[in-house]
Amino acid sequence: MTTGEFINDLVDHLKQKSLDKMKRFYRSLDVFLVDDIQFLENRQNFEEELINTFESLINQHKQIVITSDKLPSELK
Repeated sequence: MTTGEFINDLVDHLKQKSLDKMKRFYRSLDVFLVDDIQFLENRQNFEEELINTFESLINQHKQIVITSDKLPSELK
């Protein structure tokens, strides 16, 4: 999914007060592919939730793939 789709999904779940449902879904994936990670720059609240999801998946030994149009050294 794109980072924008993740952000939209997070906003929708926050509005519906169903954040726990979203967390359960994303944190149960075997592989999580995130495109356009550069769009998280300067969006701390969204970045925080994505990092928490990454940490949960890493602790479960799941696979995460991140893509970006920028080099890692260009990201904040």
